Amino acid sequence: MSFKVFIKEFLSLFKTDSVILGIPGLTIIAVAAILTITLLFRRLFSLVVIKYFQTLARKTKTELDDTLIQVLEKPLNSLIILLGFIASRMLLLSYINPNLDNTLQSLLQFSLVIILCWFFYSSADIISGFL
Repeated sequence: MSFKVFIKEFLSLFKTDSVILGIPGLTIIAVAAILTITLLFRRLFSLVVIKYFQTLARKTKTELDDTLIQVLEKPLNSLIILLGFIASRMLLLSYINPNLDNTLQSLLQFSLVIILCWFFYSSADIISGFL
């Protein structure tokens, strides 16, 4: 497939009558935009917010806050990505089968539990060392 054909097919998604797998083309583009913005926000969160808190934590006398921020960074990044998937699911809600939606909802809830358990497991050593 040449680049011109790809661009032509991509631009055809913007037509109001364009449908792929029963989902309007604009909805697919909106989902892709949400996921892209989520990834950009995750990166921005890591570069700005986490770095800011790391700078603040370095000024304290204890190492507890430094280590806790380090442990918290990856689960929070995963949580941001999960929120992007939840927003995408909400956008696709009216176009997907209810059984599939129930499965997706259960999978997203399970992912949230895994992320929370990951955080608590990672921080357990730090907190127990502090106590």
